[in-house]
Amino acid sequence: EVGQYVEAMSGGTYVNSVVRDALGGGPTCHVAFLGGGEDANCLVSTLRPPRFLKSSEVLVGGKFEAIFSEDGLWYGCTVGSVEGEGMYHVTYDGYGNSEVVSIKHIRA
Repeated sequence: EVGQYVEAMSGGTYVNSVVRDALGGGPTCHVAFLGGGEDANCLVSTLRPPRFLKSSEVLVGGKFEAIFSEDGLWYGCTVGSVEGEGMYHVTYDGYGNSEVVSIKHIRA
């Protein structure tokens, strides 16, 4: 389903992704890999449920990586605060930029 989070194979590793196009409901779909990388067509049968951190794993002051909204790439960050269910204020290490991101865009 378009907009659904999944894990798709990229370079021999499963990566959290978003389905961008169901390609007519056939055996393949088009996915965008979270945090960069080329979009790809994947066999639907090879997709699996995504793995996201649990809120209990994302601690204030903790060091993680998050997707920076301006370029869609992963950067090291520090969690500054919880901003609501599944949302965290992060500051990107070495850059000083900060923003609120979804737990779906944070990884250990």
